[in-house]
Amino acid sequence: MSSLEVSTSDIESSWKPRWNIAPTQEHLILHSISGGEDRQLSRSKWGLISDRYRNRSTTGVQINARAESLEVLSTYQEMFQKGRCLIPADGFYEWSRGTGSRRPFWFHRPDYRMLLFAGLFTKLKSTSQSLPATTFAIITTQANGPISRIHDRMPAIINDHDADDWLALGQSAERLRDLLHPASPDTLQARAVSRRVNAITTEGPDCLAEVEEETQGALF
Repeated sequence: MSSLEVSTSDIESSWKPRWNIAPTQEHLILHSISGGEDRQLSRSKWGLISDRYRNRSTTGVQINARAESLEVLSTYQEMFQKGRCLIPADGFYEWSRGTGSRRPFWFHRPDYRMLLFAGLFTKLKSTSQSLPATTFAIITTQANGPISRIHDRMPAIINDHDADDWLALGQSAERLRDLLHPASPDTLQARAVSRRVNAITTEGPDCLAEVEEETQGALF
């Protein structure tokens, strides 16, 4: 991803793979440190707690942040300048629209390489915490063609060769906006998976096992 050194501290020895990460749970983020070009992997909770909501436990967390709002809403403006991060993942789940027969799909790269989601992060201490907590939100854009048949939004995916530009402190707003666009239609493939992924207690490789989906041919 980058020729720059990434600090992993004690994460490498304790990291365990996950297949079904839910909001409020812990994940890894990559971000700049020391105001320069150094990068660090940090544990962070999915669900951004901003200054506005620091005293509201989980009721005010922001799971996603719309790309169109980053320079408009005061909640995001400072983080868009100084709190950008990347969230590494093999893919993401989206559920088909409608009721009754809704099914989850796992979106991933055709070659199964890692994706990098654009994100915002912050480190704050609420009144219920003794230590600051690092939290993050995934930035979303309008969905591309294939995903739009299932959902109108998708994570903003940063290309590997653009990762340094996204993380660079002092980057121009114009360049950052250029990076937040729907992924090209050939970036992702969809796989119908079990509805069991709707339960946050479901874990393991079986989460990604393909299941028969009678509507898959019509969708893709």
